[in-house]
Amino acid sequence: MFFKAITGAAVAVTISAAAASAATVNVSSISGNWSGVTGGSNITGVGTSSITWGDGTAPDSGYDFNAVGTPLTDVTSPFLIGDFVHNNFPIPSGSSITQATLDITVTGTVDGLAFLITESFVFNHNETPNSDPCPDASAGTGCDIVTLVSATGTGAVVSTGSQLVSLVIDGFATSDLVFYTDENQSNTAGIYASFEISPVPLPAAGWMLLGGLGGLAAMRRRKKTA
Repeated sequence: MFFKAITGAAVAVTISAAAASAATVNVSSISGNWSGVTGGSNITGVGTSSITWGDGTAPDSGYDFNAVGTPLTDVTSPFLIGDFVHNNFPIPSGSSITQATLDITVTGTVDGLAFLITESFVFNHNETPNSDPCPDASAGTGCDIVTLVSATGTGAVVSTGSQLVSLVIDGFATSDLVFYTDENQSNTAGIYASFEISPVPLPAAGWMLLGGLGGLAAMRRRKKTA
C-alpha cells in the first residue's frame, strides 16, 4: 500500500490557546453517507456509510466512511471527524464504479448554541488491470487510483454575543488530490473539521458613536487647556 495524499477544499485553521478557551465547542453527531454512485455492478450500501461493488462475492472492493465516536466535548481546532477507507480487491467479473459522492454532516453546539455543517466530496475511481505496475513507483501491481475532484458544502457561523465562531469541514489532512491502493490492500485517510474564533464586528453606528464620544472628549480637553 502506498498513500500518496488527498485533500479537501479548505485549509485547517489554527487558533491560539487563548482564543480557544473563549468558546466551548461540542460535537453531538457525525454522519457520512455515499450517494450519486456512477457505474459499477452489484453495488450495495448506497445511502449508508459503506459501499461495495464487483461480482457480488466477498471480499468486494468498496469505500467506507468511519465516523469517530460521539459526543466529543470541548474539542480543539482542528479535530478528526472520521476516516475515508478504500478497500481494493480483485473483481473477477462485473464492473467497477467510476465516481461516488460522500455526504458528511456534523452537528453540535458552541457555548450551548446549535450548529450544523455539511460537505460533499466527489471521488473519481480508476480501476486498473491487476497485472499493471503501480504508477506510484512502488513495487506493487494493480493499484487502483482514487482522485478527489471536488468538495462543496456549507459551514456554520455561531454568534456567542461578543464572538463569532466559524466552523467548516476542511477535508483531508494532506496536500495532494490523488492516492493509490495496491491490490488486496486498504488505504485510509483522516477527514478533519476546524473552527475559528473572531470578535463580533461593531456595527457602523457603534463606530460613529465612538467617534462622536472621542470628539466630545477632545473638545473638553481643549476647553480645559484654554
